[in-house]
Amino acid sequence: MPRPVPLIQVAIGEFRVQFHFTPEAEIAVEGRWEIRDRSGRVIDHAQVNADRDAYRPHQLLGRQSIALEFENGHRLQIFDSSREFESSTIQSGGIIV
Repeated sequence: MPRPVPLIQVAIGEFRVQFHFTPEAEIAVEGRWEIRDRSGRVIDHAQVNADRDAYRPHQLLGRQSIALEFENGHRLQIFDSSREFESSTIQSGGIIV
């Protein structure tokens, strides 16, 4: 079984931010994104590079949970809650992350 892995790298480009979980697994975002703290306050978000003073996605490095927010505002957050066993998988067609 594949093991859940933490976020190991954030790559910042002119028009894209990439979140790398392993060299082969990534989430690339070319549109809107936000990072919120535990209280729900936005601590970083997509904006024109010239308008920002710093990026803050580094605060996610080494973490092993992800959250998906749906159109109705509901949020699904997935945690790596087991040291021994796989806590979740992401599957698309024949590819399992």
